[in-house]
Amino acid sequence: MLNTPYNLTAVRADSTTINLAWQVISADEDGFKIERMRSDETEFTELASSITQDYIDTVSIFYSYFYRVKSYIGNATSSPSNVAEVVAAVKYKYETTKNTAFGGEYIKKDF
Repeated sequence: MLNTPYNLTAVRADSTTINLAWQVISADEDGFKIERMRSDETEFTELASSITQDYIDTVSIFYSYFYRVKSYIGNATSSPSNVAEVVAAVKYKYETTKNTAFGGEYIKKDF
């Protein structure tokens, strides 16, 4: 029986880079399979396989991402790890402008 990876973490390194790390009980695995689901999706899909250590993912902004990891030996695959969630950064540019017609101010947000 394969040991399930645990303590999966997903940490945003910058606006489009996610660092994944996890722990394992043994070193008998052939490798790990990374699965990802974006916030607008309904199922996990395999992102990478044959991974032997931590993983770096490149993502798009404006989405949350959910990750899980499975270990494998040959064709046998473990249960998935805990799910780790991370929100990709959203870049805003704020600009305060006077509205002379109404005498007030408003905030304009550009992505």
